[in-house]
Amino acid sequence: MPAIRLPLDIETRLATEAERTGRSVDDLARDAIIDYLRDLDGLAEADRRMAELHAGRDQIIPLRMIVL
Repeated sequence: MPAIRLPLDIETRLATEAERTGRSVDDLARDAIIDYLRDLDGLAEADRRMAELHAGRDQIIPLRMIVL
């Protein structure tokens, strides 16, 4: 398991949030890292789709064309 060194103010905020929610610091940190990695995946997918659009390999379909 990796050890992460955090600035004191972040450690304090994390400990405060853990106490407030009744969760462990490890649980909060793990969830935050998982959420961050999912966000990165989403951004990478958005970048890929934009590149496809700009290259002319994809198109935008207006919502009014999809909704019946």
